[in-house]
Amino acid sequence: MPIFKSQTMHLLETTIEKYGTAGETSTESAIRDLLTDLRHFCDQHEMDFDDTLEGSFAVYLEEQESADTQ
Repeated sequence: MPIFKSQTMHLLETTIEKYGTAGETSTESAIRDLLTDLRHFCDQHEMDFDDTLEGSFAVYLEEQESADTQ
């Protein structure tokens, strides 16, 4: 599994924590709400969320594969 930069992980953890305090407190709910807002953001900026999500999955798989070969 790739090791993310501690600064990136801190930013993600802080963002997810803030979403958790805005309503339901579970991490899964906070991530769901964050993804929902990103979908709205993409709509407002005329971006295709599903294409972006698919692209992120491809990058994730590449990172996983790269970590497995190290």
